[in-house]
Amino acid sequence: MSAFPELRPARAAEAERLSVIAHAAKAALGYAPELIASWREELTIAPELLQRQTVWVLECENAVQGFFSLHAAAGGAALAHLWVDPPAQRRGFGSMLLRKALQLAAVSRLGFLQVDAEPSAEDFYRRHGLEKVGEIAAPIAGEPGRVRPQMKVRFR
Repeated sequence: MSAFPELRPARAAEAERLSVIAHAAKAALGYAPELIASWREELTIAPELLQRQTVWVLECENAVQGFFSLHAAAGGAALAHLWVDPPAQRRGFGSMLLRKALQLAAVSRLGFLQVDAEPSAEDFYRRHGLEKVGEIAAPIAGEPGRVRPQMKVRFR
């Protein structure tokens, strides 16, 4: 382990840590605890997921600080998760993870990478070359007009 960020495939034993990161990162976006609780299943990373999807972690300072997961999607790939532990945010780790996901999808000769994005992350994905191709209504209490941007980058 190193003080420098290292990207590597996730290990099954890390599923619980990945779940903690996903929950904490979503909560750090300011959502009410009841909403975070309602998203518990989506934010929980089961060990089996690491066998069904491509999951990579970013390790730094002797701990997993973030991760992403990719899965096949009709001719391309979908980014299912990309989370960075809140204390490790604003250090470029999200960008490092996304660049690795883009690289893996591109070298796998997949036609595209798509993301059902967190509303606040649209600009992040745009900065990395993805474009908005649509949106999905995702109302929550107090935000009836909330939508999730659908982002995509094509490789060919």
